[in-house]
Amino acid sequence: MESRYSIYKAVFLSFYCGAFYAAAAKEGRGSGLLYLFVLVLVSTVITFSSAAWHLNQFLDSKAVNAIVGQLPDMHFQKGQLSINKESPYVMKFENAVSGEPRTIIFDTSGSTRTTEDADMVFTKESLLIDGQSQPVPWSNLPDFVQNLDMPASAFKDFCRQVIIGLMIAGLLFVPVFFLGHAILGLLYLLC
Repeated sequence: MESRYSIYKAVFLSFYCGAFYAAAAKEGRGSGLLYLFVLVLVSTVITFSSAAWHLNQFLDSKAVNAIVGQLPDMHFQKGQLSINKESPYVMKFENAVSGEPRTIIFDTSGSTRTTEDADMVFTKESLLIDGQSQPVPWSNLPDFVQNLDMPASAFKDFCRQVIIGLMIAGLLFVPVFFLGHAILGLLYLLC
């Protein structure tokens, strides 16, 4: 039995037509499910590839190099922050998207208590963010040391490895999406 849908029409119909899935299930001896699997796989790969490309562009931007290169070592212990630089320590950089100047202040001495002069202020007890009324207290964090002595390239490599891991995890969900659509096709077939 020959299919009544051309390959080009099938691509278009697969996005909205339940009757297409019912006909594919009746006529195709499983080829409809294979088609659906390939369609879901291709759309997932495109989505994750786009996200990875955008993240890669961001990681290669001047802003990331400027930020990572300036960050001090941060020690969080018993709800208090200490840094390895003289306090207050001021970081200045440009926003990667708009090009606007940005400022982050690390002040464990207690002299800066507002975000009037900066977008973010790291105090000894909390994080103040411009436009946010409540500070974020460090008391909610466990004790740890944030050490960014690694070069910016190592930081970028780490972020890229995380993204590759997320892409692989996303591709593992393809069978779940496929199964959901296959069940939907079977329901259309039964109706």
